[in-house]
Amino acid sequence: MFFLNTNSSENIQKLAVFLFAGAIGFLTEVLLIRILIVSFNLDPLTGRAFSFPIAVLITWYINRTYGYRILAHPTIGELSRYFQTNIISQSANLSIFAFLTWKYPLFQQLPELALAIGTSVSVILSFLLYNLFVFKKISDPEADKKQHR
Repeated sequence: MFFLNTNSSENIQKLAVFLFAGAIGFLTEVLLIRILIVSFNLDPLTGRAFSFPIAVLITWYINRTYGYRILAHPTIGELSRYFQTNIISQSANLSIFAFLTWKYPLFQQLPELALAIGTSVSVILSFLLYNLFVFKKISDPEADKKQHR
């Protein structure tokens, strides 16, 4: 794939860490939402407003440290790109889910299928954007400085 480095073992490791980080992010959100509902009587949507950024920070750290093995100090620009990527991919996920369940009776009866399709698209989109936009190695130091402001 054009966006990945030619070292296939490195690509497999990135993908494995990406999937592991996603599972950890999911479990983080599940636990936090449940805790916020039970302990603070919040509704699920408000709970998600708190759980999402925490899960994103955890997945960013895992992907950055273990998947992409970035040793440089993190920048606000990198973290911002990571959050933007997650917002874009989750928006795609929700849009696909909403469209399928609104338009097609099959998905109204089986919303889990719509969720699986939306999630699949968002996983692919996230992985592409992490490689092309978030953790892309920039060879020009001046471009790197401009991008991180």
